[in-house]
Amino acid sequence: MANLLPPAAKENLRRDRATRLASFGAVALLAAGGLALLALTPSYIVLKMQESQGTNAIATQTPEIVAAKSDLARAQSVVTQIAPLATSTVFLDALNEVLENRPRGMSLDTISYAKAANGGKGQIVVAGTSAGREAINTYRIALEKDARFDAVSVPVSALAGAQDGHFTITLTGSF
Repeated sequence: MANLLPPAAKENLRRDRATRLASFGAVALLAAGGLALLALTPSYIVLKMQESQGTNAIATQTPEIVAAKSDLARAQSVVTQIAPLATSTVFLDALNEVLENRPRGMSLDTISYAKAANGGKGQIVVAGTSAGREAINTYRIALEKDARFDAVSVPVSALAGAQDGHFTITLTGSF
């Protein structure tokens, strides 16, 4: 089937379609801009009213908001640091064992973890306070019985009672 329009008429028809498309696009963009203006007008009015009253509720931050923001930032940092550990069930089992074997009257202040590099041994360092050196020794013996830990070391000064109940235990293993 052949096209019956001469080339000049086809060119005019193509220009008309392009002009209509451009006109429609321009009108659509103007309508979207008008809707955006209408949507933002109430916010602008509220801000101007607050500015004229001398208070700006958006810029004012109470101490509670500042504290909440800092707590949120700290929590996000902790989650970022702990995320790789959460996927390691071996580490979580070892950590659970460390916490469950803790005798009464003993508090743990810090727990740090160094991940094993290239199949090497990982290390958990537990620091805290205890009512006496006997509890520290009991804790050490309980941890040594666990097969997850290749080595459990406690400074002699903690076992001798020279550190006023403060202790550090280093656990080494494949976790």
